[in-house]
Amino acid sequence: MYKIKQFSTMVGVSIRMLRHYDKIGLLIPEYINQENAYRYYGEKNLALMQQVLFFKELDFSLKEIKDILNDASFNSKDALSMQKNLLQLKKQRLSAMISFIDELLNDK
Repeated sequence: MYKIKQFSTMVGVSIRMLRHYDKIGLLIPEYINQENAYRYYGEKNLALMQQVLFFKELDFSLKEIKDILNDASFNSKDALSMQKNLLQLKKQRLSAMISFIDELLNDK
């Protein structure tokens, strides 16, 4: 188990954002100490956080991510395939934008 600071550093997300994810029910710590309210995250949280970061990178809203991850039919292997396809589309869009900018620069 990781304390919130350790987990935050490991996944590259601020403590404030982790608390927000907990508040909206997106990423709930595996354990919260009732005496001091310390949050502890485990391996399942780490895997879920990876999914959240993938979907955020693809510009999904937090609500959309929560809906996807909470869907009973959610399958992590299918999600990875979908994420790969979306990243390939994004790569194509970015390449097209770069080519367009290069053309504009060459015309000047």
